[in-house]
Amino acid sequence: MNDPRRTDDARLSTADLAAAGERANERVNDRALDQANAQQANAQRQAQSAQQAQTAARAQSDRDVTREVQRTQHDQQAATAAGAAANRQAAEQERPTPMFARDETNDFHQRWVDIQTGFVDEPRQAVERADALVAAAIKRLAESFAQERSTLEQQWARGADVSTEDLRLALRKYRGFFDRLLSV
Repeated sequence: MNDPRRTDDARLSTADLAAAGERANERVNDRALDQANAQQANAQRQAQSAQQAQTAARAQSDRDVTREVQRTQHDQQAATAAGAAANRQAAEQERPTPMFARDETNDFHQRWVDIQTGFVDEPRQAVERADALVAAAIKRLAESFAQERSTLEQQWARGADVSTEDLRLALRKYRGFFDRLLSV
């Protein structure tokens, strides 16, 4: 319809050409705006996806940290329990063996309390009784070690094997006695 070679009256004015150019520019601008909006929407979707991925990664990291903390707490509890058991065992091994039977120990303690109580009324007699009590305790202790030694010597004389446990207990008793002597 518009052939530039035509010479009829259907020519476009400058205003028509300018308006056509503006419309073309508007279409280009509209397309550019649509593309920009699409790019912005795409960038927002990507940002949301990245944010969701970060949130998921943080949640996974939090779960991993929680598991690690729980594992560490469990390991610490196990180590504490093992340490406590080892401490109890060491304390039992280091606890000095009693030098006297419980009833003898109680008797010595009661006699000592009586001596201290009697000191107020008769100090000289209390000191004499204290000396006699210490002598009796030392004599009883010597008898106990002599009896234990005799038992071990009899087992050795018969050619019987003395168990390592019996020897360990005897050595523990001697060690306890010796340590107490040196700490006096």
